[in-house]
Amino acid sequence: HYTRGQVTLNSSVIVNVDNFGYDLTNSVALKGTLADADGIPVDGMRSTTITFDMLLSNDQTERAAEIAYITAVLNGTGGAPLAIGYKNGQISLLTSVTPSSVKLTDKLGDPATVAFTALGKTVDTQGI
Repeated sequence: HYTRGQVTLNSSVIVNVDNFGYDLTNSVALKGTLADADGIPVDGMRSTTITFDMLLSNDQTERAAEIAYITAVLNGTGGAPLAIGYKNGQISLLTSVTPSSVKLTDKLGDPATVAFTALGKTVDTQGI
């Protein structure tokens, strides 16, 4: 049995999310010197990238979230960051991100989907 995760916006679960992705990097780089040409690992900027697809339902259950994502991309860094979380069994994380892109696709025979990408930082983790 494998547990399924839940994505949250603020503290509300977003029901229609699929294909969630979380990418955390510390931008580590090797800095070489004359005495140590192999390099020394040096941490850089820590950043988080969140991606997911939201299926658009006929009953508009996620309408507020869909509009929030599109509006947030339009506002860019001038808007407030979004608190997006993820929970799956023992793993829990919370991010503060600024949306960078949304892509709406609608193909006959498939659900209409909004693909969402946001960049920011990880605020809290548990179980990782």
